[in-house]
Amino acid sequence: MALTFTRRTIRLFTRIGLVVALAAWPIVWATTHYLFVTRTAALERMRNEGVVVAATPVSVAGEPGRNIRYDVAYRFEDAKGRSFSGRDSVTVSTNSAAKAAFDALRDPANPAGLRPEARVPVIYLPSDPDVNGLKLRYDIARVPEGSWGFMAGLGATVIVAALVLGIGTFMEKRFRPE
Repeated sequence: MALTFTRRTIRLFTRIGLVVALAAWPIVWATTHYLFVTRTAALERMRNEGVVVAATPVSVAGEPGRNIRYDVAYRFEDAKGRSFSGRDSVTVSTNSAAKAAFDALRDPANPAGLRPEARVPVIYLPSDPDVNGLKLRYDIARVPEGSWGFMAGLGATVIVAALVLGIGTFMEKRFRPE
């Protein structure tokens, strides 16, 4: 059975497409809201429960550019004396105090190496020290509002709905039943 483009089938496909497009935006909103809430909760938990220690950096790598991304590997001991290692990254602007602090970790005699006395502030959860990161990342992290994701999803839904309606209307006028 071949699919014929009659006025009835075109209207059916247009309506189905419109319903799907309109049903998509609440899903986009719910997903955006869920991601916003979980990220906010994780940041607040680290800020409220986290313990700050001075960790020994193992390596620091930076990518130059307008903003510099530092990848830092470090080791630290928790309150019980257990040793943990971690890896984190942070992006700082070229004229910030954080850049100067990361540059101060490097040994002037050997720019690829680190000063023996260098320390980086690391924050970890006392209940789970494997959850850790650079303190600077949690200090500068902001949780973006969920509205940008909602507006992007709503805009995409409106565009898809407009395309479905426009194509459906065009096809309805162009293809006449025989």
